[in-house]
Amino acid sequence: GDNGITVDGQRGTKIENVSISGARLDGIHVRFADVMIHNCQIDMLGNRLGQGIDISYTMGYMTMVDGCNVVGGSIGITTHVSMSEIANNHVSRTTQTAISMTEMSMGMIERNTVRGALGVGIYCNDRSMCEIEHNTVVDTKPDNAGGDESRRGFGLLASFQSEANLRGNQLKDNPVPMGTVTESLIRATH
Repeated sequence: GDNGITVDGQRGTKIENVSISGARLDGIHVRFADVMIHNCQIDMLGNRLGQGIDISYTMGYMTMVDGCNVVGGSIGITTHVSMSEIANNHVSRTTQTAISMTEMSMGMIERNTVRGALGVGIYCNDRSMCEIEHNTVVDTKPDNAGGDESRRGFGLLASFQSEANLRGNQLKDNPVPMGTVTESLIRATH
């Protein structure tokens, strides 16, 4: 179907030990809900436009993605207007961004491993406030197709008035380890 699993307007949902492949849009699609996603396998290989996990419009609820393996798709894990913790995941071979916290989202991105993303590994965007700690981002590839300077192979990027607080991240073999665009801020914390 369009989405592997859809959660819309529900409270207290737990998604555990699932394996998803073949979704046309999102592997897991969450709207207006609080959800705990734990130990999932999502295969979006061959789908340049689909997303592994999309959590949107959940501000006021706490959502968590923990221990998932997402391969392929446009974006591996993304949040929009959400409070979320994204922890202990492995995201690889995405065509746009591996992990994205955007559109005035707030939360933690911690202890994730990102490999072989095209364009950007971890993205804090659009007035979001991101705590980014103890992640490993390796081998992000530049996306030269459209001439977009924000797709130069950033390990970590903060964009459009966002704030990213960093601690203990390992950024290896990325053309641009980290950067900011459009009035954004990256701070090292201890």
